[in-house]
Amino acid sequence: MNDTIPTKKLNSNALDTTNGTAVIRVSHRNHGLHETNSKVTIAGVANAINGIPISEINAQHIISNIEHNAYSITVSTNATATG
Repeated sequence: MNDTIPTKKLNSNALDTTNGTAVIRVSHRNHGLHETNSKVTIAGVANAINGIPISEINAQHIISNIEHNAYSITVSTNATATG
């Protein structure tokens, strides 16, 4: 079972995409999530990001490619741009 961590607001421009992939890199300083299959809930994204609908971003995700200040999430729609 995952530990519950406090809600944390991400910095602006914390979500990065790569054109043609469904992976979003999340910059989340000192997130405290270190286990494979940890889950994160993203909420409050107001606009699609590089062609990825907000309904796919504002959801619970299993994280991967975990680093101290970042991790990746995978959505269904491929990004239409990098950034």
